[in-house]
Amino acid sequence: MDLNSLKVFVEVVNRGSFSGASKSLNMPVSTVSRKVSEFEESLGQKLMERSTRNLRLTDQGETLFQYAQRSIEEMEAGLVALEEKQEQVEGTIRVSMPPNFELTWDGLRDFHLEFPKVKVQLLGITRDIDLINDHIDIAFQYGESTSPSSISRKVGTIVPMLIASKRYIDQHGSPQSIEELAQFHCLARDNPNTENFWTLNGEKYYFIPIMTSNEFRTLRFFVKNDMGIAQLPPYFCQEELENGEFVQVLPEVSSPTVEIHMVYASRKHLSRVVRTFLDFAKNYTNDEPKYWSAN
Repeated sequence: MDLNSLKVFVEVVNRGSFSGASKSLNMPVSTVSRKVSEFEESLGQKLMERSTRNLRLTDQGETLFQYAQRSIEEMEAGLVALEEKQEQVEGTIRVSMPPNFELTWDGLRDFHLEFPKVKVQLLGITRDIDLINDHIDIAFQYGESTSPSSISRKVGTIVPMLIASKRYIDQHGSPQSIEELAQFHCLARDNPNTENFWTLNGEKYYFIPIMTSNEFRTLRFFVKNDMGIAQLPPYFCQEELENGEFVQVLPEVSSPTVEIHMVYASRKHLSRVVRTFLDFAKNYTNDEPKYWSAN
């Protein structure tokens, strides 16, 4: 059943004429008449008798009108209540993510604009997270959670790239193979007491870096200052690649795909704020995959 046509039919009856419905619906009289006729045809029922001066409901039309009017009024009331409920979404949500996780910043801004009464507390955390003990509602992280008490929802994937500044390449040349990387300054993302390697073409390539950091923004700074080659996610270097400041090194070499997950404690008993955030984040990453691939 076409609900729009049903609404037109009810409005014609309420206004007592096609012209009255035309004015209230801001719709040409011919369109009002056509919609009612098509609606009758789809039902296989004559709903009203028309004349040049008035109209009269048939028995079938009277029965439908009595039910339809209540249904439309309830549906419109439900839509108003839904809008009011959305406006009333408020509270606090604690969200953790890796430090400098710029991938989410635009989305967090848009979430605030849509739900201004929600206070978002952001925490940059590098260690493993215990959602309950750390009082975290939602965690963004690279890879799926291994905790049996947590639920992971994949929201996208990224593929990092080997990047250097154009000035560095102009001064030192560019490696032509993975093996030649050893002849260049390499910048590694690591944590203390870990071996440094990049996974390239499915294999680990170990190297001795000239400088390391556990933050991508720091590595981007080193690259900007012509200090060497780093492996960066697209969202940390896309703008510089587009304006020519950075160049991709060994573009034919593949890097591993990294999944981005939202992790939360339970599907049951989620607060309205958390459910709203989860739905927003899912829709946002599907609609705005600027630096990542959606599911």
